[in-house]
Amino acid sequence: MIYIILFLYSFYPQQPQTKTEYVNRYFIYSLLCEKLTGIPAEVQMAQAVIESGFGTSKVAQYSNNHFGIKYYKNTFIGGYYETPYCTKYRAYPLVFLSYIDHALFMKKHYPKLKCVESCNNMSGYSERKTYWKIIYKESKTINEKYLYRD
Repeated sequence: MIYIILFLYSFYPQQPQTKTEYVNRYFIYSLLCEKLTGIPAEVQMAQAVIESGFGTSKVAQYSNNHFGIKYYKNTFIGGYYETPYCTKYRAYPLVFLSYIDHALFMKKHYPKLKCVESCNNMSGYSERKTYWKIIYKESKTINEKYLYRD
């Protein structure tokens, strides 16, 4: 039943305009992914917010990829979106599928990411050296401002 609701929810036509709208709309995806993979929902949501600009980036709009996961044909069977700069990003028919793919990617490549505080010990994923500090701060903000989870 939950899959039917999430599937139908994926077709909601209007793009979120604010951070609050984005978190309210997509946090259920992060919660489900947390239950499936153990990747903290706040961390996944923080990455989605930062990587997709609240779902407003061209990559997010044209490919439903809210995490900036690049496409490499030997690691992904699906399609891709190519930017004018010839960068290829994984493309998904539904936003929810990008959340699942991201959670599985994180579980495989970042198995020690078990809580928000784990961000302080992470490296990689982005070219920015301060990426995980930004994710940690955004995760805490999302939790305190929007979720109120302990």
